[in-house]
Amino acid sequence: HARVGEAHGGFRSVILESGTKLEVMASLVINASGLGDSFVLDSERLGRTNSHRIGCSAILDHSGSRYESGTIHMAIGTGGYVGVVRIEGDRLNVAAALDQDLIRLHGVGTAVRYVLNAARFESIPGLNSVPWKGTPPMMQEPKWLAKERLFSIGDASGYVEPFTGEGIGWAIHSATLLVPLALKAIKGWNPGMATDWVALRRGELARAQRDCRWFTWALRHPFIARGALRSIESMPVLGGPLVRRLHGPTISGATATWP
Repeated sequence: HARVGEAHGGFRSVILESGTKLEVMASLVINASGLGDSFVLDSERLGRTNSHRIGCSAILDHSGSRYESGTIHMAIGTGGYVGVVRIEGDRLNVAAALDQDLIRLHGVGTAVRYVLNAARFESIPGLNSVPWKGTPPMMQEPKWLAKERLFSIGDASGYVEPFTGEGIGWAIHSATLLVPLALKAIKGWNPGMATDWVALRRGELARAQRDCRWFTWALRHPFIARGALRSIESMPVLGGPLVRRLHGPTISGATATWP
């Protein structure tokens, strides 16, 4: 477990705790702690929580023929959505974004089955007996992205519920963007660097995350989502611009120079 300490004397401290407590000093600290937010300065960092959905995933053995390999199978319902992919060993990787109330009432396995059944997907045995991994509530927006000798990147700098797997791309992109500024900060910190990172990070990712927010909103209204999918199915040419907008290049000429 790591915890950010105070900045003083040209350094930022980090407290490492694993049985014993150790404090280390660095000229720059980069917070890439993800959604868990265990690597924080204080509780005020976490801002609005715009979504009540929880991310869940598990790997199951399944011999059915409905979920063929090479395809992402997506089930959308009023309580969330579930993605199923066949992986090595003829197993299924099941990932979902589910409403908290649905999980509280029925548990994760039953909630996943509910969404699959509503979409008329083939039932998957063992959903209630497999161990599930989960995330904190999705769509978190921190109150700050940077402080003195401290930058946040990836999910720790803000998280939008990613229906089509954009999360890792955004995380890598934010890390790439930070490199030139981080190198300057290591050589010599000035207060304007925190503001520079906020502007750079939000400017580069704003459109992509805005599109994802819209897509997530549509998924919370199955009638709208099904109508859009039927339109794309009947006229596939409509799907091209949407896919390019969601997965097109987000780096606008950013370069990184390594020492």
